[in-house]
Amino acid sequence: MKSKVAVVKVKDNDIYSTIENALKLIDFDYSKLKDIIIKPNLVSASDPNEGKTTSPELIDAVVRLFKIKKTGIGESIPYTAYGKEYLLKKTGINEVCNKNRIEFNQFEKMEQEIITIPNNIGKISVPKLLSKNSVINVPKLKIHLHSKIKMSCCIKNMFGCVSGIQKSLIHTKTKEKKEFFETLLLIYDKLKPILNIVDAINVYDIEPGKGNKINLGYIVVGEDGVAVDTVISKLISINEDKIALLKIAKELKIGISNINDIEILGEDIDKIKTKFNFANRTRRKYFSIMANLRNRYISKFIKPRIKGEIEDKCIDECPTKSIERKSINYKTCIKCEHCLYTSNNIYFENNVLTKIRNILHKKSNL
Repeated sequence: MKSKVAVVKVKDNDIYSTIENALKLIDFDYSKLKDIIIKPNLVSASDPNEGKTTSPELIDAVVRLFKIKKTGIGESIPYTAYGKEYLLKKTGINEVCNKNRIEFNQFEKMEQEIITIPNNIGKISVPKLLSKNSVINVPKLKIHLHSKIKMSCCIKNMFGCVSGIQKSLIHTKTKEKKEFFETLLLIYDKLKPILNIVDAINVYDIEPGKGNKINLGYIVVGEDGVAVDTVISKLISINEDKIALLKIAKELKIGISNINDIEILGEDIDKIKTKFNFANRTRRKYFSIMANLRNRYISKFIKPRIKGEIEDKCIDECPTKSIERKSINYKTCIKCEHCLYTSNNIYFENNVLTKIRNILHKKSNL
């Protein structure tokens, strides 16, 4: 049986009805779902109009449609970001949470569990609530500056479930070669969301916030995130074999990445596909150099440090059991940052390192 993916045009700014129609098209019954958590893309403390984060209007529609009352919204906000309150305010998520009286779950604060990736990465930690709840993946469609990634959507958005600065470690360890893409796919497959709802309403070509703003006006929905990403690649006129995540998904047999095995519902994809421009080689190279410097710096210099005796809760909840009363085993520590929220006697870096980190963060435009 073919995987179903719905591509539906948003009319009269009615995002709620658009999602509702898309769910009917793919025959998705959500009436009995309980304990749902929404995983948007909140990678940057930026205005939603810059095209870097999921639209708060779309997230609000998902919250209301699925009648989410308890678990709410979740995202990783590592120490190297600009702070939870600032990010939630800039992205409009604060307003969504307050309006609907739901919680925002910062993944680093939540109790962690280990998942094992069968390659050189090995152990990584993610919040336990992901395995205890139904995850709805709500990514923002973005053109990516990495020449092999090309676009960020369902698969890559689930990489944001990895707590703390582990993501920088993964970038550095894999050198962003084939193993990097395998790792992202394996993370997606282990955390597998029950549904993917893509914000493809306003999208920038070249790069978010700096290219041409294109009003695509679509919401794309499907149960298989790999199939959804495959349809998205066709929508923006990229050959799926040029996208490393989709090419390797075929090799690993994760999801459906053959367009002939996908039933596209709603719009006629051949009539609405749009040509996107991409950044020139100089810009891509500059981005790659700065992003690599940032990830190497974080991997090498940023780590938990002790300024006093560590509390029992912190010792007990360390997912790799790397923390003892007066010491940390850096060989087994995976930098999930959970200890920052379970101990008053652990801190990360110092003022000089913070300034260097902020410069690299801005230069890499992540």
